[in-house]
Amino acid sequence: MSLEQITKTKTQYSILTLKLNTELEQYKSMFDFEKLIVYQKAKSARKATYDLLARKSKLDRTASDQLNRAIMAIILNIAEGTGKSSKPDKRNFFTIARGSVYEVVAILDILSDDGILNSDEHDQLYSTYEEISKMLLGLISSLK
Repeated sequence: MSLEQITKTKTQYSILTLKLNTELEQYKSMFDFEKLIVYQKAKSARKATYDLLARKSKLDRTASDQLNRAIMAIILNIAEGTGKSSKPDKRNFFTIARGSVYEVVAILDILSDDGILNSDEHDQLYSTYEEISKMLLGLISSLK
C-alpha cells in the first residue's frame, strides 16, 4: 500500500469515526422514551392521522377534539411511563396508552361508519394502531 493510499484510508477512517461519535452523542442525550420504537411509531401515526383528517371537511369538532386527545394520550403515557422507576408504575402508564389506542380505533370506526374515512384510509390507520397496540402489549408483558 502506498503512502497516499494509507493517508486516504486514515482520512476516511477519521471521518467515519467522527460521524459515529456524533451519532452516539446524539443518542446518549435522548430521553429514554425517545429511544422506544413504539414511541416513534405513535408519533408517526399521530402525524399521518392528523394529515389525513385535515383534508376532511365533514369531521365535526367534537370527534376531532376527542381523537386528538386520545392520540396525544398514547404518546404522553408512553413518555410518562418510561420515566417511572417501578415496573408496576411503568406497566400502568403503558396500559393507559394501550387503552387510548383502543379509543382511537373506536373513533376511526365511527368516522368510517359516517363516511368520513373510506375503507382504505380506515384500514391503513387501523393497521398502524393495531401494531402500536401489540408493541405496547409486549412492553406491558415484559414488566410482569
